[in-house]
Amino acid sequence: MIYPLHAPAMGMLVSDSLQFEELVAVCEEEGRHEFMVVGLPLRLPGGTGSPWNPIAIF
Repeated sequence: MIYPLHAPAMGMLVSDSLQFEELVAVCEEEGRHEFMVVGLPLRLPGGTGSPWNPIAIF
């Protein structure tokens, strides 16, 4: 198991609080259940990290 303090030190994202209800509805509507997830960071001048905005691309 990777602990929350270790994950950021290794450059890993902690994404244990994602909400998939809307995504499930879109998957059913599209008839597809395969997609790519991309995490877009906030644009912060001089920033070294930020929260991310997960995007599902069909």
